Amino acid sequence: MVTHSERSSTRSAVTYPLSPGQYGIWLAEIMSNGVPFNIAQYLEIRGSLDVELFVRAGQRAEAEMEFERLRLVEIDGYPHLRLEGPNSHEEVVLDFRGESDPVRAAMEWMRADFGKPIDLLHDKLSESKLFRLADEHYFWYSRAHHVVLDGLGGLNVTRRTAELYTASVEGRTPSELATVSLEKLYRAEHEYRESRRFTADREYWADHVADLPAPASLTRKVAPPAAYDLVSGEELSAASAARLEELTHRTGQSAAQVVVAAIAAFLSKTTESPDVVLTLPVTGRTTSGTKRAAGMFANLLPLRFRLSARTTIEELIAESAHEMLGALRHQRYRFEDIRRDANMLDNVYGTFGPVMNLLLFDSELKFGEATAKYHILRSGRLEDLQVNIHGSGSDSDLTIDFHGNPNRYDQKELDRIRARFVSFFGRFLAAPPNTEIWRLSLLDAAERQLVVQTWNDTEHRVNSGATVVSLFHEQVMRTPDAPAVVFAGESLSYSQLASRVRRLARVLIEHGAGPETAVAVAIRRSAHMVIGIYAVLETGAAYVPIDPEQPLDRVAYICETVNAACVLAGHADDASIVGLGSVVFVDDDLARMPDGPVTDVERLGRLHPDNTAYVLFTSGSTGQPKGVAVSHRSVGNQILWLVQQFKIGPADKILLKTAVTFDVSVWELFAPLISGARIVVAIPDGQRDPTYLAREIDQQSVTMLSFVPSMLGPFVSALENGASGSLRAILVAGEAFPISLAEPVAEKLPHAELHNLYGPTEFTVHATASVVHPGTSVPIGVPVWNSVAL
Repeated sequence: MVTHSERSSTRSAVTYPLSPGQYGIWLAEIMSNGVPFNIAQYLEIRGSLDVELFVRAGQRAEAEMEFERLRLVEIDGYPHLRLEGPNSHEEVVLDFRGESDPVRAAMEWMRADFGKPIDLLHDKLSESKLFRLADEHYFWYSRAHHVVLDGLGGLNVTRRTAELYTASVEGRTPSELATVSLEKLYRAEHEYRESRRFTADREYWADHVADLPAPASLTRKVAPPAAYDLVSGEELSAASAARLEELTHRTGQSAAQVVVAAIAAFLSKTTESPDVVLTLPVTGRTTSGTKRAAGMFANLLPLRFRLSARTTIEELIAESAHEMLGALRHQRYRFEDIRRDANMLDNVYGTFGPVMNLLLFDSELKFGEATAKYHILRSGRLEDLQVNIHGSGSDSDLTIDFHGNPNRYDQKELDRIRARFVSFFGRFLAAPPNTEIWRLSLLDAAERQLVVQTWNDTEHRVNSGATVVSLFHEQVMRTPDAPAVVFAGESLSYSQLASRVRRLARVLIEHGAGPETAVAVAIRRSAHMVIGIYAVLETGAAYVPIDPEQPLDRVAYICETVNAACVLAGHADDASIVGLGSVVFVDDDLARMPDGPVTDVERLGRLHPDNTAYVLFTSGSTGQPKGVAVSHRSVGNQILWLVQQFKIGPADKILLKTAVTFDVSVWELFAPLISGARIVVAIPDGQRDPTYLAREIDQQSVTMLSFVPSMLGPFVSALENGASGSLRAILVAGEAFPISLAEPVAEKLPHAELHNLYGPTEFTVHATASVVHPGTSVPIGVPVWNSVAL
């Protein structure tokens, strides 16, 4: 506000210690590396304005609200505020009418001012300027350090100035200002911390933030705050505004609560997180006197939302109302205390998640006949993202402004996020209140069509008659003498592997294995396991992998469910499997059987691409295990895509380390042996030993392998420089991929390209794939051949 006067103050300076909130900002400023905790605003004034009268009104408003000249001083090494009389004679009116672009020049001046570093003990803590842009066009700019003023305090000074100016223009006496002194307000803050209410508030927040998730973000970039914000704004359409009003009537909740619920839904869907937290700025003012005062009382509080697959729009809005009501009832407990109580000590001024700043008041002010519109430039230091929801006038719709930290977002990114939310908000408002949140798309109709036409342009012609068996035998014909499988010092060529597979297949046929039957494979990881699985497929039957160490009742349940023709095992495996029915031992002497190709004449039926290739059972954590059956056609599409996508060929050696009871093993089993590559079989439990894996990769010159993120981290940590240098590609799947893993992988394995793959078991391993680069996001990627992702 106006910070000068042509008169000298004879009043004695008043000094008092900082409030807890001010002290927190002072401490954060010291640690901010020069990025100031400024708040800044401007009013765009249009109409006739008496400049001299305007300046006097500003001086009086600041004097009434004790904002004439606040300075920070240290007493015995502790920061205090000193309220001094006005004594500056600086010119506060700047004439930009001679500039080629007055508005742009004023905006640049303001950004430079509120972004410059502040010396808290020597610099002015506030600034005010009136920019004359044209004869009846002005900007009234105000900037203050957050340690002395918050947003509502600044707005109160602005409103009082408008009231005093208008009263003077109209020749009437302005109303008396009903407020309390800053010293009394700050003393009351210290008294609150000694009260029972403080204890009750602390207990509320301790329970509320237990196990709070890490702050969600819409970017993967990690960077410190900047001196200014990027802004992307849009006025809500008349149709959406009407729907918002209708929804508030139907649910009995406020517009603010609806908007907050929509932001929570948008954040949850965008980050794929069911537990998200927003940060709600509150005034921290609970009495009429404090609500009209200047000063710094603003607080930041967490709003936590837990969404399930069944959460509806109406339920989420009700949760929003509950969260906001609880926050307002306990709003005086400082967020610095909340963070300290919860051991959130990573950032002294960090937020809990994206900031929701609800400014639902009429932003138009009157200065006599002139009108002014209120604009926020900066609300303090911004860690990541802030959404300002405010009214743009008494008869206008809501305006949604996204503020972004420019070190984490660029303008195009911020514009896309804002546009995507506004579009999503429209669908949120238009849907019936009982609609489940997961049914709301993040894409609008045009985007969905674009996805179908471009991103989902995955049509690829695959041999319609191909099966895993035929693809394997075609490769045997191409490279009969090339190594196919390596395990524990034993190596089998393609022709040797095919010979053993065919002999065993004929034995399995004798035991009833054929198309649309199942064979349980209970063999620990070895070359025999590969032979056994390929032999089952050779018969036309589906293999059903079983962990020999699983409880016998689970094994029995699986065998009974698939009506297994027989169980394929090894002599070294648990003898109890013998009790499950007909058992064929993979390591028996099978020399009596011919090793020529098995034909449909020998099989119990014709092998067709639509026959089931395997059945995988879930863990059964939510009940009995559930089987997922996958056809040869689906497996063929998957592995042919993998071979082309990752350019797998004879030079590759692929480590088979995933348990065959998990779908990721499918590509490790089949992609190598249809492309001329080599399978290097890891020993049982070898996937849990980073040292063994590194040694095996180096000894066998492995070029590709899979990891779940939770095992990739320990593996990379255990690597010595130069180890596993043969790796060219790492496929990560099975769990969410944290971007923090990308940098150590790139450092230890600079020649290994990192890929993120996603897909449920029902989809045949992988549905989408993307390359991962350090310092960026981890996208879900593009769909595989002949599939669509929406």
